[in-house]
Amino acid sequence: MPPIVYDTLVKRYDVDCAVVSVYTDYVVTEVKEGVDFNLDNAKVLARLVKRHFNGRPFGYISNRTNSYSNVPIDFSKVKEVFPSLAAFAVVVYNPLQKRMVEIENQFYEGNMETFSSLKNAMNWMRGTVSNYELTETS
Repeated sequence: MPPIVYDTLVKRYDVDCAVVSVYTDYVVTEVKEGVDFNLDNAKVLARLVKRHFNGRPFGYISNRTNSYSNVPIDFSKVKEVFPSLAAFAVVVYNPLQKRMVEIENQFYEGNMETFSSLKNAMNWMRGTVSNYELTETS
């Protein structure tokens, strides 16, 4: 299911593990059904991110429309894989997903927010990345 477009879509990629939609200041990823998402998958996504942002601060929205697995401790390595990540948002659609994000957030060092709609996550991300860029250049 492609994301609802509230901002201008720059490029969409369909890779083995996910569909990645690149916008001006952030990406929206939808990991595919049944995938065991791991650091190797994240590195594939990181190459796409680097192609578009090339070290510029960006935001990452994980739109959890599908059921898949991951290793929560891997979230401690997110900044290694995505060094210019300014903000991280997760869109959840049920209480179990929300609980999983709470566990993942224990390992993530950074700015992670949870939303129940993609629109709200995109609105938050737009403002957060803009503010991050302002504080980084000041």
